[in-house]
Amino acid sequence: MYLWVRENLTKTWVFRKTIKGKAVNITLGSYPVMSLAEAREKALEYEKQLLDGGAAKIDAPVFCEAIHKRHKELVNNWKNPKHAQQWISTLVTYAVPVIGDKKLGDVTSNDIYEIKRRTYCCA
Repeated sequence: MYLWVRENLTKTWVFRKTIKGKAVNITLGSYPVMSLAEAREKALEYEKQLLDGGAAKIDAPVFCEAIHKRHKELVNNWKNPKHAQQWISTLVTYAVPVIGDKKLGDVTSNDIYEIKRRTYCCA
């Protein structure tokens, strides 16, 4: 588990595990909304799930749920409310039609290319 600090200085707790040779990152929550103790507890829950049955038991959110949850976490960090609304609107307009129902771990580079194609080609 580690604290990921982005360029804009927002911080997120991340649980990282290697499963069958593939690194898996699971966002636990935003700092300081989630304390270190809470992040450790949540990471321990994921670790137990992995021991009890592997990665399939981890209930990864679908893209649409994840962006709305992340938007709620970030909305108060933006200085401009208009930017906060544009951020979520852009994702809902361009990404959700392509990957909205996909679990985060199932999104592929081809999905991203399709979003990009639709964004610039107006398909």
